[in-house]
Amino acid sequence: MDHRKRIESPSVERRRLIEKRMEMIAFLINQMNEEENNEKSSKEEIKRKSIKDYSRIIRLNWLSLVVNKVHRMFP
Repeated sequence: MDHRKRIESPSVERRRLIEKRMEMIAFLINQMNEEENNEKSSKEEIKRKSIKDYSRIIRLNWLSLVVNKVHRMFP
């Protein structure tokens, strides 16, 4: 038996190279999509947090107004 590397035709090698290239491109596109999804989810979380913080700030401002009015009523 001959254990040397088998030499294939250039078209077969070219096809394999193209397949590898396509796999690499698909992998890179998937990575980019995952990064975009992560960025979108992090932006949504930031928005949710900011809305919660905003409502908390409004409550604290309202509470401070009430406390100030009560203090003014009873000096």
